Amino acid sequence: MQLVNYPSKQSHELSDQVLLASSVAGDDSAFECIVQRYQTPLYNFIGRSLGDYEQAFDVLQFVFM
Repeated sequence: MQLVNYPSKQSHELSDQVLLASSVAGDDSAFECIVQRYQTPLYNFIGRSLGDYEQAFDVLQFVFM
């Protein structure tokens, strides 16, 4: 398995589809890019939906797993 290190500037240019395909193929850095891209907006959405930001963190971890 070959891992590709995605520089932060370049990762913003890659589509979610490309990152997901790489992640499914075992590329941990692609998964890290997806997490970095969506963790804040997802956390805020989940926190507002639940009304509990502490529990939102647990749900967010479950989402990414």
